[in-house]
Amino acid sequence: NELWLRLDGPAAPVVDRLRDRGDVAELADRGVLARAAVSDPFARALAANLALGFLAAGLLSVGAFALHFFVLARGRAADYAVLRANGLSSAELGGELLVAEGVVLAVGLPLGTLVGALLALTLLPLLTTLGTSRVGPPAALAVASLPVGAGLVLLLAASALAGWLAGGLGARVRVADELRSLA
Repeated sequence: NELWLRLDGPAAPVVDRLRDRGDVAELADRGVLARAAVSDPFARALAANLALGFLAAGLLSVGAFALHFFVLARGRAADYAVLRANGLSSAELGGELLVAEGVVLAVGLPLGTLVGALLALTLLPLLTTLGTSRVGPPAALAVASLPVGAGLVLLLAASALAGWLAGGLGARVRVADELRSLA
């Protein structure tokens, strides 16, 4: 009583031929439905909510990254004061912070991307069918490589800049005051 087809070529000739049969009660073409969904207000609201969620998650992760390096640098203020008193330059101290920042980004960005991709694969099909009694194959998840890649590069650059600025701000120490507080 129901037939779902996955076609390798164009669907239009198959759809036209099935319509001409006369014994098909209802026929839906996924391509036509996908094009119609572009103007659907509920689909547009879902896309806008997902974009806002991505933006909020990105801003939160950049802020958390900056806060992490600020707290890290402030917590090491006494260590930095001793190192500066023993002749370590500010550039060498900044290099240590950049290495730490690079390690966190090298591990965190791929893991965060993997977790986000798994969540998207799990939750998006549920969000598209929530509250409906649709029967049929799940919604197709298409990933636009260019915007996703650009978003990841932007997230990487913003995190690196925020971490560098916050770490540099947190690493500013008054050597004499820090050394006096140790005594």
